[in-house]
Amino acid sequence: MTVCSACFCGAQSYFVSPGGDDANPGTLKKPFATLQCAQQAARQKHGAVFLRGGTYYLPETLVFTEQDSGTKDAPVVFQNYQGDKPVISGGGRLEKLDWRPYANGIFQAQVPADLQTEEIFVNGEREILARYPNFDPKAQYFDSFAPDAISPQRAARWADPTGGYSHAMHPALWGDFTWRITSKDTNNQVKLEGGWR
Repeated sequence: MTVCSACFCGAQSYFVSPGGDDANPGTLKKPFATLQCAQQAARQKHGAVFLRGGTYYLPETLVFTEQDSGTKDAPVVFQNYQGDKPVISGGGRLEKLDWRPYANGIFQAQVPADLQTEEIFVNGEREILARYPNFDPKAQYFDSFAPDAISPQRAARWADPTGGYSHAMHPALWGDFTWRITSKDTNNQVKLEGGWR
C-alpha cells in the first residue's frame, strides 16, 4: 500500500475523490484519491470521511479495525458527500483494451495474465463472457445451461481448459456451486477444485 504523505495534517474532516491525489491534504478542494489514505488520516485525528461521487477501485482488501471507530465522543464516520453517489468496487479497471472481432459477433482483447474474473463491464454495462452453452436470456438458470458442459466429449475439443469455471445448481434449487477447472486427464475427464457457493 502506498503511504499517504498528507495523512497527518490534523484536519477534522477529510474528503476523498477518485480524481483526487493522495499527496493532497484531504480537503474539499484538494481531496485524497484513495480510501486507504483517508483511513490513515482518520486514524490520526477522528472525524468524518466524505466520499465524493465516482468509483473507488480497491486493489487490495480495505480492512477496518477498532482503531477506525474513533471514540464515543468523536466517532469516525465514512459517508457520501451531500448528494454524491460513490461506488466502492472490488473489481479492477482495465485501461485501453484493444477489442478486436474474433468470430460470430464475439470480440476479444488481451488482458493481464493474472486477471481473474467472472464478470466484465464495458461502459457500465455487463457483458457476456465466452461460455457454453451460449447466452440465452430466456433460460431458467444461469442464462443457459446444459448437462454436457464438462463432459469428456466436450473436453476432448479443448487444448487446455485450465482456469475455466463450471457452475451447477443444487438439485433442490436453493443455491448454486462453482468449481474451477484445474486440468483434464488423458481420458478427457475434467479435474475440478472448489464447490464454492
